[in-house]
Amino acid sequence: MDGRQILIITVVTVGMFFSWLSVGLRCYTRIFVSRTFGSDDYWILLGLAAYTVTSALSYLGVHYGVGVHATQLTYDQLISAAKYQVLVELCYILCTAIIKTSVGLLLLRITSVKTFYKYLIWISLVIIWIWSIVTFVISCIQCRPLKATWDPLTPGVCLEPRVIGNFAYAISAETIFFDWLFALLPIPMLWDIKMSLRLKFSVMVILGLGIVASIATIIRLKYLVAFLNVTDSLYSIAPVFVWSTIEIALGIIAASTSTLRPLLRSWKILGLSSDDSSDTEPGGPRSGSWSGFKKTPFGLSNRTATHLSNELSLGGTIHAQSPNLKAVKSWSGRSGHSEERILGEANGRFAGNERGLEGENEEYELVSMPDGRILRRTKIQIEYDERRKNLETDMV
Repeated sequence: MDGRQILIITVVTVGMFFSWLSVGLRCYTRIFVSRTFGSDDYWILLGLAAYTVTSALSYLGVHYGVGVHATQLTYDQLISAAKYQVLVELCYILCTAIIKTSVGLLLLRITSVKTFYKYLIWISLVIIWIWSIVTFVISCIQCRPLKATWDPLTPGVCLEPRVIGNFAYAISAETIFFDWLFALLPIPMLWDIKMSLRLKFSVMVILGLGIVASIATIIRLKYLVAFLNVTDSLYSIAPVFVWSTIEIALGIIAASTSTLRPLLRSWKILGLSSDDSSDTEPGGPRSGSWSGFKKTPFGLSNRTATHLSNELSLGGTIHAQSPNLKAVKSWSGRSGHSEERILGEANGRFAGNERGLEGENEEYELVSMPDGRILRRTKIQIEYDERRKNLETDMV
């Protein structure tokens, strides 16, 4: 077996292993940990299936002569190897579109309340699929009949190689552009979400891993340009096979890695814990603990505002009251602040979970009591942010 063939087999095998591993962990996380299995997961499974087919075709192509000089092959080997080369190229087009669809749908889960970004992502997905379908069709009809593409003895009419090359360049450029768009889009999308800077930065980095796949696309494009200007195509196509495989594998791995933080946190890996998702405000950490009620998941509709009134005894005890709630909070500070946020109402009950709150506005007055205490009566408005809920269930 030629050295280039060994390289292709090795890269395809390693890429398949880590792709299956990452998607398997993603599905486990979404089904058993965060319980948020959605459309983006179905698409990544479809992408993995397409990549598996592409890898099988790559193995067959190598078996028949991809990566070997034409002078070392029989005529039948040349025809078979060229056929699998064309089939791999067709599967590559579909794989890239499917993986980007999964990434786009993941971003849509996060930006559910940002209309501009929703339109931008949907328009991007439409463009990706239109251009992928056009390129796929052109590749299928580059010769009529298609068999003439790999069998020079089959009578037929073929497009000029320059035309096919231009479409190959265009699909690579489109892939690079949308890799960078989807990788950088989380920065403005998540910038105004109220969460710790460390957590916000880590989520942005995880979602930006698609840039790594685009680097493989750029390298592949370099070899593709060289390939279109040679005559010994089966030998020269080997680097394109290698970098196509790396690009698809990195795309799948990056898309799956972005969903694994809940799993790592449940395993207490890398120091991750539920505390990582708490808010950090200027002025240092806050302290306090709720008692007298049971925490339940939020059931608020999108961006619902809840008004509560509470009395704060400076240096003493907080008494939070509403028609549906009576709760007491121990107080250890002197500034009238606490780490826990005001309760949100869900299905007639109240939950003491700070998650899902985007911000708060408060009005207060100081009341002098007969026994000499000074009470601060506070009215607080809080907002529930669908984006943060999705981040915390899917990625935090």
